[in-house]
Amino acid sequence: MKYKTKFVLIFLITLQLQSTFASAQGNFSRDSLKLKHPHLSAFAQMVGVNLTLWAHNRYIMQEPWARISLNSVKRNYEHGWVLDDNNFNVNQFGHPLQGSLVYTAARAQGLSLWQSSVYPILSSYMWEMAMETEYPSVNDMLTTPLSGITYGEISHRLSLLILGDNPGWGKELASLIVNPSLGLNRLFRGRRSGFYKPIKVDKFAAGI
Repeated sequence: MKYKTKFVLIFLITLQLQSTFASAQGNFSRDSLKLKHPHLSAFAQMVGVNLTLWAHNRYIMQEPWARISLNSVKRNYEHGWVLDDNNFNVNQFGHPLQGSLVYTAARAQGLSLWQSSVYPILSSYMWEMAMETEYPSVNDMLTTPLSGITYGEISHRLSLLILGDNPGWGKELASLIVNPSLGLNRLFRGRRSGFYKPIKVDKFAAGI
């Protein structure tokens, strides 16, 4: 449990500081419960997700590739892109999960699908260039945003479907498990049901 607590600590601190700053600056409209600067919030949480994952790998897992420095960032930029041969779990589970956390954090600010899609792309670029000592990977740069957007949109819509109009704590917990980014935003900012438009299933359809 203590490792899991440390794993999310930096992200929680970033989220809380960003939320406090936003409130102090009047970034919330009391009438609409909409953020006036959702992109600032999405960007701050994107950085928070990357720092949390990096800190977990650097200080808990003691991964050698997480021992970054200004020299490693410079070396990555100078060397350019490569194809990595990391194992299946890293490339096809870890990177999509990372992308989905960033994407759903942006969706939790009220941004649209296309607006939110920018952030896993930025997150992946930041990670590949600055958050590990290994050379930037082309396949990771593609997998993180593409899979992250796909999985993220699924979890975003499913979590809203679970919440409904007046969610109790059981639904809040289930939604948090399905979509941690939305759940943490609701936890730190209060359960603003008016901010997140609930999804109601009247009929089944395909498409976005």
